Amino acid sequence: MSNAKKYADLVETVRLAYQKEKAKIEQNDKWTSQAKADSLREISEIYNNHLSKLRQQLSDERESRLKTLEQKLFAVGDNPSLQMNYRDAISRAGAFAGSENQLKDLMTQALETGDKTLAKGVAFTAQKSGYFELAAQAYDGAYKTYFEEYMVIQSALANPTSREALEESFMFASVN
Repeated sequence: MSNAKKYADLVETVRLAYQKEKAKIEQNDKWTSQAKADSLREISEIYNNHLSKLRQQLSDERESRLKTLEQKLFAVGDNPSLQMNYRDAISRAGAFAGSENQLKDLMTQALETGDKTLAKGVAFTAQKSGYFELAAQAYDGAYKTYFEEYMVIQSALANPTSREALEESFMFASVN
């Protein structure tokens, strides 16, 4: 189950509990309208606090997952020689950061020669420059899936009007 689905289920559970409590208060004929209003305000605050905590947990988990994905996609491990080659690849690609066409040419060269370190360096530079489709070319198999997940998370964080961000806003809308 995805985090978003897990949190959607938790939010739905909170909403149902709120609706149940709200109905009990509204149906209580022994309370004055002021007592009902006070109780409704109190349970709204309690449930909205629950929703805020769930939203923060989802955000924390998303940030943690983003860091994990960045490590999988853009880190090269502890081998000093590989790290040096990767720094060189990022430096070479960085010289073309403002030109998508030149980065494409460098990516083509890396893929045609099987230079995975250069491809990874170009991918790193491309995604930092906003050339996401180009960056995706460096990955296949499981890493392609990791990159797609990375982009969904980045999109939701960077664009508050993205589908994911709007769904999250709707999911965590306050109870009232």
